[in-house]
Amino acid sequence: MEEKSYSINVEQSVLGAMMSSKDSFIMASTKLLEEDFYVPEHKIIFQKMLDVNEKNMDVDLTTLVE
Repeated sequence: MEEKSYSINVEQSVLGAMMSSKDSFIMASTKLLEEDFYVPEHKIIFQKMLDVNEKNMDVDLTTLVE
C-alpha cells in the first residue's frame, strides 16, 4: 500500500479558498474527495461544506458553524 503525502498548510489553504470563492469551491469540490484530506477535522469541514452547498446555501464561516 502506497503512503500518501500530505501538507496541513495546503489542506488549510484549499479549505480557505473554498470558503472565499464560489469558483474555488466548485473547482475543488468537483476534484477532491473527503478521503483526499489527511487531518480528520479537515475531512469533517470539507463534508460540511458539501452539505451546506447541497442546501443551496453560501459556503462560508457562518453557515459552517450553524
